[in-house]
Amino acid sequence: MHAMEWSDKGFVLSARRHGENSSLVVLLTECHGRHAGLVRGGQGKRARGLYQAGNLVSAVWRARLEEHLGNFRCELLQAHAAGLLDDALRLSALSSACAVIEAALPERHPYPMLYLHFAKLGDEIVNGGAWGVS
Repeated sequence: MHAMEWSDKGFVLSARRHGENSSLVVLLTECHGRHAGLVRGGQGKRARGLYQAGNLVSAVWRARLEEHLGNFRCELLQAHAAGLLDDALRLSALSSACAVIEAALPERHPYPMLYLHFAKLGDEIVNGGAWGVS
């Protein structure tokens, strides 16, 4: 039996403690939509900074079967959250956008246009664009 594996880039929507050392991480990926995976060692010092809501990561997901939860291995591409630690309003806006996307989208359905719009919104929030203008 062959394992399932894909790689994609995505934004961290959330990371929650799972067991003693692992995290359950949910990403909004470009080609695989909202996707969850287990990160072993996700509670370590290095990993906590990596899995902040809004960060852009390069991810490899692997599972024995497609319907399994699977595991993520991620590398940081852009640390959006770290640049906003001194700006509560923008950090809150980024966190809220991540929470809405996570709550609203079904898992494992790609939404390429939503991904692009989310990336643009995140970029505007991080870089002080016109994200707050209605």
